[in-house]
Amino acid sequence: MIETKYVVIRTNNHNFCTVENNQTFDEYHKAMEYRDKKRELEQIEKGNYYYNVSSFNIIKKEK
Repeated sequence: MIETKYVVIRTNNHNFCTVENNQTFDEYHKAMEYRDKKRELEQIEKGNYYYNVSSFNIIKKEK
């Protein structure tokens, strides 16, 4: 098992987030954007959402 240590920082809106050691703030945000996009694609694959090409939005399917 690989153990990763995180540095906890407090953001301007008083939320806490973690930044990996030796990682710049820009790299952190790029990683978060990648994570969010990956989650969106996983939701689409599960069939709970669909991608609206005209507005470039992900829309939750109505049941």
